[in-house]
Amino acid sequence: MVKILFLAANPIDTDQLRLSEEVRAIQERLRASELRDNFKVEQEWAVRISDIQAHLLRHKPDIVHFSGHGSKTGEIVLEDAAGYSKTVSTQALKTLFKILKDSIKCVVLNACFSRIQAEAIAESINCVVGMSTSIGDGAAIAFAASFYQALGYGRSISEAFQLGCSQIELEGFNEQDTPQLVTATGVDANRIYLSHNSTQSLPSHTKESQKMNRNELMRKLNSLSSPQFNELIFNIKPPAGIVPPPSAAQGDRVFALLSWAEGTGGCGLMQVEQALEAVTIPQ
Repeated sequence: MVKILFLAANPIDTDQLRLSEEVRAIQERLRASELRDNFKVEQEWAVRISDIQAHLLRHKPDIVHFSGHGSKTGEIVLEDAAGYSKTVSTQALKTLFKILKDSIKCVVLNACFSRIQAEAIAESINCVVGMSTSIGDGAAIAFAASFYQALGYGRSISEAFQLGCSQIELEGFNEQDTPQLVTATGVDANRIYLSHNSTQSLPSHTKESQKMNRNELMRKLNSLSSPQFNELIFNIKPPAGIVPPPSAAQGDRVFALLSWAEGTGGCGLMQVEQALEAVTIPQ
């Protein structure tokens, strides 16, 4: 199950946004998609600075989606205890996701001027979407609805992002270049799939990867040094508790990783192969 945490904030001293329309569009597109049973949307509204840690800890999302305002200095805007604007510094947001990165595979900051914070978050999270400048309500909704629709049909994060931008253009908003996809070092968003039914529903290059001799991949993973394997786990970011701790036998850790990767909601063998290449290719 891929869990999407929709965080919304529209402080009383800011312009009214169509946030409810955005989450409605996301849910409608996912409900109509091929893999609808693989996705769950959780919502938290009027998010305060004091709430955000608890929301991430409670929901343990795969995708964090923030919808609201962004300041011209590149900071998302949450609420204070009285409902007024309170910006979140880039350093604070970067640190938060570095600590609570366990299950998070993607972050979407659907707010104006959010690319700066997207770049900071991408130091810990594989794929992050931010906005290079201001973005209108219509374009923001069009992007989000199409992005999640594509994920619901088993498309990669890169393809979903491109389709989101395409939908902005199709609807005539002329803001298709505003969303920006930022990835962590060594991560190829074309090879990251959050959900799929079977290898039959995947693109041909992914099918070939999954036809690879699993025993050969297991052998290569078992041959890694402990620091290399730990780096690989850090880059893939499986949910907490999936892979046994470093004190366990490496064979057990490898088996647990591959079992998760191949299952529903797993990252797929392609991403494991990619992470393996990243830790074994000389720098």
